[in-house]
Parts: sequence; C-alpha cells; structure tokens
Amino acid sequence: MTTFLAAFVVLVGHSAGQDSCVEKLIANLKSGDPEVRRLASEELAKIDGLPEATIKPLSDALLDSDIVVRCNVVHALKNVGRRFPRVTESLVKALEDEGAVASQAESALGELGKASVAPLKAALEKRPVASHNWTIYQILGNIGPDARDAVPLLEKGLAGKDSGRYYAAEAIVLIDPGNKAVKEVLEAAMRRPEREWQLHGAEGLARSSHFKTKEALGVLLGIATDDRASLNNVGRAIRALGHFGAEGKEVIPRLEERMNDKAIGGIPEFHVLLATTIFKMDRNHPGARKVLRENILILQTMSKGKGNAAALRFAKDIEKILSQLECDK
Repeated sequence: MTTFLAAFVVLVGHSAGQDSCVEKLIANLKSGDPEVRRLASEELAKIDGLPEATIKPLSDALLDSDIVVRCNVVHALKNVGRRFPRVTESLVKALEDEGAVASQAESALGELGKASVAPLKAALEKRPVASHNWTIYQILGNIGPDARDAVPLLEKGLAGKDSGRYYAAEAIVLIDPGNKAVKEVLEAAMRRPEREWQLHGAEGLARSSHFKTKEALGVLLGIATDDRASLNNVGRAIRALGHFGAEGKEVIPRLEERMNDKAIGGIPEFHVLLATTIFKMDRNHPGARKVLRENILILQTMSKGKGNAAALRFAKDIEKILSQLECDK
C-alpha cells in the first residue's frame, strides 16, 4: 500500500467518528505495510480517550518489528493508563526494549505515578538484587512518596554488589527522606574516584533528613565551583546544596563568589539558581533576594517544571520561593 493510500485510510477513520476511527487504527496496527502501522500508531498516540478494549491490541503492538511503531504505542498506552491503570503492566515489560522505547516507557510509568508501583514491585520481586534493576529504582524514586510500599524491596537492592545499589539508595531517599538504611551506601558512592558517583552519593545525603554531612557538603561545593565540571553536574550540585538549608550557611561566601564569576554566574539561569540556593540557606540574604526579585520571569519559567522528574521536583521548590517572595511584599 502506498504512503498516500495509508494516509487516506487513517483520514477515512477520522471522518466516521472517533469510535470507528479507533477501530480502523487498531486494525491498521496489524497491517503488513510498515508505513500503515506507523501512521496508525502515530494517530493513536494523539488520542486521550482511548477505550479499555484497546489495551490488548496496543500491548501486542509492543512486539512490532518497527521501533517507531513501538514508541508511538507506548505513548498511546500512557494515555489509556490515565483511565485504566492496568496498562502499566505492559509498560513495565516495555522497559526491556531497546533504548528509545525503554526510555519512553520509563517516562510514561513515572507520569502515571502510583498506578505503576504494583507492577514495578512485581518485577523487583522476581529479581530483588539484579544488576539491571536500576531503571526500576529510578522510576520508583521519581514517583516519590506514593511508592512507599516498594521501600522494603529497594532496601534489598542496597545489598547488591554493583552500582545498582546506589540507585536503590537514591530512590529510597526520594521516597522516604527519613530512612536510615541508605547512609553506608551513599557514603560509599562518595568515596568512589568517579566524580559522577560522588555527586550521586552527595545528592542523596543532602536530601536525607538525617545525613546532611560535612563531607557531602564539601563534595557538592567542590563540583558547584569546578569550572571543569559539566554544566549539568554544576547545576545538580547547586540544587542539591539547597537541601542543606540553614545547615549549609557556611558555604554562602563561596556561592556568592560563584555568582560573580562570569563562567557560571554570568549565565542568567545559573545566576538565579545560585541565588535560590543561597535564599534557602538564608532567607534574609539581601543579595539573593535582590537577584530573585529582579529575575521573577526566569523564576516563573523554572517553576513550569518542563523536562524530567528532577526538574519537576525543583520546580516545586521554585513555586515555594515565589510564594515566599510574594508574601514578603
């Protein structure tokens, strides 16, 4: 079937009303023409109100030989999952697919939140300390407190012998900051020679309710003020320093220097980011308050939370700061 004819089939489905349109699109997922399957999956991914009856054919289409079809189907299943949470079982299976599909499934499971916890737990129960559990750990951590039921399984993951145990510890802290089982694993991450793992460990300790250690503060400050570090890692370190609150006030002079440093402080978003961290440490800091008030538009953009789960969490912090600034007027 030509591309033109495939497009015509899709459009005819639309003209006959949504129900018949969906039926036609689902049928087209079984076409022998990959272009027809692509067009059908693309249209299905755009529809928010797909009925429960589409779950099985969409789940079957996750085995399609075309990666574009599989990616589109993940999007369609996510839309179905907002009304029918059982689709999360299929999305968990999609985590085993290749890069793009697995990444889309990871994002979808995180967005569906609490509904994803049960099938993710079931996957962990089959392999409690397997080396490739780190993706599941990350999803559960990004779901946050709603994933509390999974904490016992995550604690088993702390006993793993590979890097996955660090992700298990990070997830636990995001779900339950008061959990004390993570200290040894996160401190071990900070002792590794790789700067990336040091950052992972220090971030986790900074988020913890009990283990905001001097060592973690030092690691984060070192990365936040290192011109050789990637901008992504510098940003992560600056944000993590904010978790120390008043306990981190001793590093404010170094952060002030960084604000005046053109390499980082000269970038508007980083200038504001540094100010937010200083503000969290000292709400009355005149310099930080001045920067924040002069850059309300940037703060408002940050509060939109576009991007990954970490960006969404940070956006909530920014919303609180905007509220505080408004109350202080």
